[in-house]
Amino acid sequence: MIQRIQTLYLLAAAVATAVTIWLPLATTDEPMSSSALFADSQFTATDHPALVGLLGLASLASLITIFLYRNRPLQLRLSVVSMLATILALIIAMALYLNEARSLTDLNTKEGWGIALPVLAIVLWAMAQRRIRKDEALVRAMDRLR
Repeated sequence: MIQRIQTLYLLAAAVATAVTIWLPLATTDEPMSSSALFADSQFTATDHPALVGLLGLASLASLITIFLYRNRPLQLRLSVVSMLATILALIIAMALYLNEARSLTDLNTKEGWGIALPVLAIVLWAMAQRRIRKDEALVRAMDRLR
């Protein structure tokens, strides 16, 4: 049902991944023209199309998952897909950042909020999956009683 607690978890995870697209993952004090990521002094997900695609997929799959409350196994699978897409986006973002840090010796960066929100979304998906499993166990127990 839509009023279940996992709906709030899934909605919060969808918002967190959608907002991550525009929040900076890392910033520098001044723009670096020699850098591909920090040319505007901010490294955001919009700097790489794979990051935008994966975070958008995760957000969209999480929103779709909310309305699949009658099909709990599919809900679980889609939440796992969302979680894996976000983990892959984090891995790609870290690889891009570390590659940029290796090529530039004077790179002085600060982490932004965009790096914390995907981690929060992963935790929220794990909590939602736990609640979905509890619902499935409750439904199975009720079916045994009938």
